[in-house]
Amino acid sequence: NIERKKVLVAFGDVISFTSFSRRGMNSQEDKAKFTDGLYARFEKISLMVGYHQVKYSGDGIMILLELEGKNGAVVCDFLKTVYFMAKEIDDYIKSLSVAPQGFRLRVASGSCNKLWVHERSQPGQGGRRKVAEYVDYPVSVCSRLLEVYAHEHLCIMHENVFPLVTAKTICGIVTTPLD
Repeated sequence: NIERKKVLVAFGDVISFTSFSRRGMNSQEDKAKFTDGLYARFEKISLMVGYHQVKYSGDGIMILLELEGKNGAVVCDFLKTVYFMAKEIDDYIKSLSVAPQGFRLRVASGSCNKLWVHERSQPGQGGRRKVAEYVDYPVSVCSRLLEVYAHEHLCIMHENVFPLVTAKTICGIVTTPLD
């Protein structure tokens, strides 16, 4: 049972997390403190109402909003929320003496397939529930954009996001076209 959905998707992840986690001079306590602080910030956004999908992936997060029936104000709210979440995480990382390099966020929009799959249940938890998965171009391109200007820009939005809002700035977030 596959449904076609128009979505706005944001991917964020920690810059240089793998090298940070492998660095021998970083203690397990420093790594645990960092991860605990990161996930506390991830959880903040997962508790916000109206997003159809929040998925954790190691040191990253995907936040997805189905656009059907949503107006420009909801789109702006989503963009501001994910941007300021990314800024908060980046500021948190840069405030630590032992931490990775920073955080980056990429945003894209388009149509994708929504399908329902069974989640793997934990032993002793009974039946398996179905969860939504979103697959297609906007999800893939958003993930791939993480490598574009990976260290130079906190947030990059794909050109397909701009038609969703009418302002020259995206909801108060100043944007600069990339060459």
